[in-house]
Amino acid sequence: MFSSLILKDFVRRRRSPISTLVMLAFPFVMAGMIGMVSGGGGAELPTIEVLVADLEGGLLGQLLEKAGTGSGEVPLVVTPVSLEEGQRRMARGEASALLVIPEGFTDDWLDGRPTRLRVVRNPAEGIKPEIVEQGVLVLATYLDVAAKVLGDDLDALRRMVEDDRVPTLAQVTGLAAAFHSRTLQAERWLFPPVVQIGSEKETGGDPINVFGYVLVMVSVMSVLFVAIRAVTDLYEDQRTGMLRRQLSTPLPIAWIVAAKIVFAVLFSVSVMAILVAAGAALGWFQSSFDGLGLFVHTLSFGLAAAGLMTLLVSLVRTEKQAGILSWIVVMVMSVLGGSMFPADQLPAFAQPFSRLTLNYWAVEGYLDLLVRGEGMGAALPRSVLLAVVGVITALVGQALLGRRLRGGGLA
Repeated sequence: MFSSLILKDFVRRRRSPISTLVMLAFPFVMAGMIGMVSGGGGAELPTIEVLVADLEGGLLGQLLEKAGTGSGEVPLVVTPVSLEEGQRRMARGEASALLVIPEGFTDDWLDGRPTRLRVVRNPAEGIKPEIVEQGVLVLATYLDVAAKVLGDDLDALRRMVEDDRVPTLAQVTGLAAAFHSRTLQAERWLFPPVVQIGSEKETGGDPINVFGYVLVMVSVMSVLFVAIRAVTDLYEDQRTGMLRRQLSTPLPIAWIVAAKIVFAVLFSVSVMAILVAAGAALGWFQSSFDGLGLFVHTLSFGLAAAGLMTLLVSLVRTEKQAGILSWIVVMVMSVLGGSMFPADQLPAFAQPFSRLTLNYWAVEGYLDLLVRGEGMGAALPRSVLLAVVGVITALVGQALLGRRLRGGGLA
């Protein structure tokens, strides 16, 4: 009889597969979108082409023209053009951005007069023009700081450059010493910058795949929504009269609730298994991973998801309240726990709260097993924690929900 209750729910999902298919497709859609934007795993980053219209023909334009190498962390190609050509090419969408250096820019900068660099963005592109604009903002910030810090020394440099005579060695060394002295005074703000970017190259194992990373993050959120759907099937049983017939049988009420929890666990495990299998087939995960560790972690997470959703349903009176509360809880946990973006990118004050979510421990365990190439030992502490949370919430939820059913139903 107990197994029949579980089989009944699987048959229902097979006959109404739309919600399940949506939860299966959603992680792949998100992984594909984010992965393509970020370049994917091991793929070369798309080249960013910047047109530079130097209307003054000054030093800054010459330096920028030599800046684009087409290699490095962000492949950048800088092409000098006239303003008219740049506008025509931007209208045809042939570049990510057009940088316009106005006439008299260098003189205005050296004299401390307000001036500006103009960036024309390609509206057809999303990320690359933003990178260009942020880079120009950094450049403008350093030019502004240099003008304020170096002051009269910059004016001396201009006079030296504009002079027809070759500067003497004493003039050059004196100016260099003055620059060095002023720079040391500003070292706290300029060197190093407040925000630094560190980069390490892994020496072993397969490279981390962005698609797989995002698939793990979003799949955890999808499984939580699947668990909600599985537990709230109780309300559909009540509407169809199935729940009333079950309560009229000799079957203990605790078994009815337990069957719903077991179905939620098995259904969550099934969905996660499909997602992992599909991700592995696409080559988004490590070429080899610990199958036993993955099964244990998935079972633990499925139990935690089912237990939490059972507890939430037991705390409200109506199906609408259950839907609203569970949706809020899942979304908050997803934001804090790493299903929307990596948890370590949260503000420092919010990071301790991520440890209070199921998402954090589930995502980190899956990343250990599927993305980072770790074995069962790395993920086991997270799996045990999820299992303990699952057992506690399932027992409490079963007791509370059983008491409500004995009192006459869910509403």
